[in-house]
Amino acid sequence: DARKLLEAALTAPESPVAAGSSSGPCLLRIEVELADAGDPMHWLTHQAAYPRVYFADGDKDVVVAGVGAAAMVRSDGAVDGAVWQQLGAVLGDTARARFYGGARFDSHVHAAL
Repeated sequence: DARKLLEAALTAPESPVAAGSSSGPCLLRIEVELADAGDPMHWLTHQAAYPRVYFADGDKDVVVAGVGAAAMVRSDGAVDGAVWQQLGAVLGDTARARFYGGARFDSHVHAAL
């Protein structure tokens, strides 16, 4: 059961939550891999929380489905160095943390609806 796996991850002695090792705001990624998760898109369509995230690489070797957001970065213009610095500052050295989403390649071209 996913809830039991999640609870175990949060209460494990090595967990930063259980150890109380954070002295301030931090990014804590909790990941539970499910052996028999079924279809992630089916699961995602039945979730009420937003935002909903779905990502699959070209071969579908990596498939991620999730809900909620720990942080959101927005830009009204092109994705420039300042935006990349903002992303890097939030992620820090957390190797498995990710931002999912997208940016327009050319902000001067009107998007088709």
